[in-house]
Amino acid sequence: MVPGGRGCVTKSVTYVARNAIALGQFSFYEGTRCPPFVQPAPPRATVSEETEGVRISIPSKRSWGGLFLAAWLCGWTVAGVSAARSLQHDFNLFLCFWLVGWFLGELAASCAILYMLGGREVVLANSERLSCTTEIFGLGFAKSYLVREMRDSRFQPASGVGKGRRASRIAFDYGANTIPFGADIEEAEATELISRIRQRLPSSKLRQRQRLGSSSGSPGSHGTRISRVKIEVPIWPIFNAERP
Repeated sequence: MVPGGRGCVTKSVTYVARNAIALGQFSFYEGTRCPPFVQPAPPRATVSEETEGVRISIPSKRSWGGLFLAAWLCGWTVAGVSAARSLQHDFNLFLCFWLVGWFLGELAASCAILYMLGGREVVLANSERLSCTTEIFGLGFAKSYLVREMRDSRFQPASGVGKGRRASRIAFDYGANTIPFGADIEEAEATELISRIRQRLPSSKLRQRQRLGSSSGSPGSHGTRISRVKIEVPIWPIFNAERP
């Protein structure tokens, strides 16, 4: 054994332990004095300026509920296939009605999962119309609205719980209906999108002029306006005239 070897090893271990403790204390004090910054969340929507107007693409919001729905759909599919096989051997009227409900549930759950994976809402706004398109992997349907009939574009926060829960959204009044789009959108992003849409819409005075112009140019009037003419005829000379 080398003389003084055990003492050297003990001193080395003590030195390393002290340095590790000092480094840990320094890191703790530095973290307490200067905490890490929270990175801002990126927006969900993609906004682009096009010749036809401002285009807003809002992808669907993914959640852990989609995994539960996928697992439920697998079990639901197995149950439906087993019921269809048993129906081939023994006809049952109740089982036929159950299979109709099974098919509707299968279709609804499949559409919900596909929308979570590749669904989006596309809004195109210009000075004349606003169109909202709901797409699933590029396939969907669109609805168009007249800008001059739109009122009170606003953000609606989420409300309710359970089955009665309504997701947050952007909405505007259109006649006697309320038209929503942008489900599960945050308030800050919704405010920015509403501002971008309003930049493309005509002002309230211009919209009022358009309404007056459309009402004056309605069928039957042929675009002309008839105003009243007031004619005053003095009658006193008739009574004061000399008779022959």
